[in-house]
Amino acid sequence: METTEILFHDVGFTYEGTATALFEGVNLHFPTGWSGAVGANGAGKTTLLHLATGGLSATAGRVIVPEGALYCAQRTDDAPHELGVS
Repeated sequence: METTEILFHDVGFTYEGTATALFEGVNLHFPTGWSGAVGANGAGKTTLLHLATGGLSATAGRVIVPEGALYCAQRTDDAPHELGVS
């Protein structure tokens, strides 16, 4: 059964060359539709969203990313071309 939701199951992520994991044991559910992340600079928001949209792979656990999940930059003057809007 294909899902339209983004699911994190016990996800961990460590950047190559670092000794400390950025995330460990993360369990999340992003429902169908628009989602965003809010937090302090350097907290891992962009990394989390890249994991959620398939731009990065978890170093532990599993992320289920449905077809069509798309990362949109925080600041952009134009919509990403993948959205198909003008």
